[in-house]
Amino acid sequence: MLGRRHLARTAIVASVIGAWCAPSIARACSCAPPRPPLEAQQAAAVVFEGRTFAVAREGAQNRFSFEVLRVWKGELPTNVQIWSASQSASCGRAYESGLPYLVYAHELPGGLLGDGLCSRTRPVSNAAEDLEVLGAGRAPVRSPGSSTPDTPSLEPPRIEPVAQQTAPTPSKRGCAIGEPSTITTLLMLLGCAIRSWSRPRARRGAKP
Repeated sequence: MLGRRHLARTAIVASVIGAWCAPSIARACSCAPPRPPLEAQQAAAVVFEGRTFAVAREGAQNRFSFEVLRVWKGELPTNVQIWSASQSASCGRAYESGLPYLVYAHELPGGLLGDGLCSRTRPVSNAAEDLEVLGAGRAPVRSPGSSTPDTPSLEPPRIEPVAQQTAPTPSKRGCAIGEPSTITTLLMLLGCAIRSWSRPRARRGAKP
C-alpha cells in the first residue's frame, strides 16, 4: 500500500512539474550558432546594410521599413520591408530605429523578406568580421522616380548689349534729317525754321 501511494504521489508531482515547465519550453527560442559570413550570405536571399525608420504591427508579425545603404546580395531598391515575428519566443527580431544593421534576410511566401533571431543579422558596429569578408558592397538600385532632378545651371543669363542710337548731328548749313519718327521730324523742322528766322534778326541788330 505504501509503495502504491508513493508511486501515485510521485506521478502527481511529475505531472505538475511537467505542466509548469511545458509553457516555458514552448516560449523559448532555440537557435544553432550562426554560420560564418560567407555561408550565411549563400543561405540568405538578400544581404544588405540598412537603417530602420518605421515599424508596423500586423497580426503576429512586425513589418520593418529599412533604408538600404549598400548591398552584397540581391537587387534591392533604396527602401525595403523586412518581416519578423512580433514575439521573441517565436524568434522574432527587433531593430533599434536609426541604428545601421547588417541584415541577412530570407525569402518568405509571396516574395516577402523575413528575418529572425537565428540569422546572422547584427548591428554594423558588431560586424567587423562580416565586412572584412564580404567586401565593400554596392549601392542599391534607384527607381526612375527617385532619381535626382537635374540641377539648374548656376551661370547667370547672358544679356545682349543694346545698340546705342546716336542722334543726327546738325551741320553748319542747317539740320540733318535722318529717319526719325513723325513727331521728331516735325520738331526738328520747327527748330530749323526758328533758327533760320532768328539769324537775320541777329544780323540786323548788329548793324549800328
